[in-house]
Amino acid sequence: NNAVQFIGCRGNSNGDKLNVNGNTKAGIYVSNTDGSQLLSDCGPNSFFCEDFIDTEADGTKREVLTFGTKERGDGVTLETPFEQLFMCVNVSTLEGCAEAQLPLGGPPPGNTREIPDWVGCCDRPGGKCSAPGPSTDPVTGLPDLSLATELCRRLGYPNGDIAFASSLFNEDIFCPNGVNSFVNLAWDFSSPTRYMTQEITCWVALNEGGPPPFLPPPEFPLPTAPPPLLPPPSPPSSSPGTIR
Repeated sequence: NNAVQFIGCRGNSNGDKLNVNGNTKAGIYVSNTDGSQLLSDCGPNSFFCEDFIDTEADGTKREVLTFGTKERGDGVTLETPFEQLFMCVNVSTLEGCAEAQLPLGGPPPGNTREIPDWVGCCDRPGGKCSAPGPSTDPVTGLPDLSLATELCRRLGYPNGDIAFASSLFNEDIFCPNGVNSFVNLAWDFSSPTRYMTQEITCWVALNEGGPPPFLPPPEFPLPTAPPPLLPPPSPPSSSPGTIR
C-alpha cells in the first residue's frame, strides 16, 4: 500500500547532507519550545543497512536485518543535536515525496536564520515526517511498536523492534509522524511528537538443526544358555516283606 515510500536521511543531489556546504553546524536549528533543544537532519552517509547472523545466549541463531542512522545526539550542544530520521508516507510514488516539499528555503519555526535547503515538517501526505517512536497505546497502555513489527513483517521477518530518542523536558519537538499506527492506519500530519525512531531491527529465528541423527538400536546383552535339564527321579525300589 502507500503507507511508507521512504525512510532514511535526506540529502542533496550530490548525496551530501543538506544545509551543510562545508559547515557542519549550518543545518542546526533550535526547537520552537521553552527547552530550546538543538535539532538537525541526519545525513545520507550516516544511514546504514546491515544483515547478519546473531547467536543468542541459549545458542539460538537469528537472521537479523537492522537499518537506521548512526548519527545520534541528545539535543544539548551544537556538537550533539538530535539528528532526525525521516519518513515519507501516504503517496503512491517516491517522486511524490519531493513534490510535497517544494519550495525549499526559509527559517525553521522560531528561528531567524534562514537555511537554504530548509523544508518544514509534513503537513500533508508526502511531506517530511518523523520516523515514529513508540507512542503509548491508549487502550493497553503498552508502547506501540507497529512501525517495526509491521514493516518487518512485510519484509519477511516476524519480529521487529526499534531504538528511539526521547526529547528533553517531554517537549514535542520532532515532526509529526504522519501515521499514528501501522496496524490500523490513521493519518496525522499535524501533531508534533516527543519520540523519534533512530534504528529498526528485524529478525527471524533460524532452525539449523533437522531431525536428530539416526541412532542404532540399543544393544542388549545376549541371553545365556538355559541350565541343563536334570534327569527325572527314579521310582523307589521294592524290598522283601513289603506289601504293595
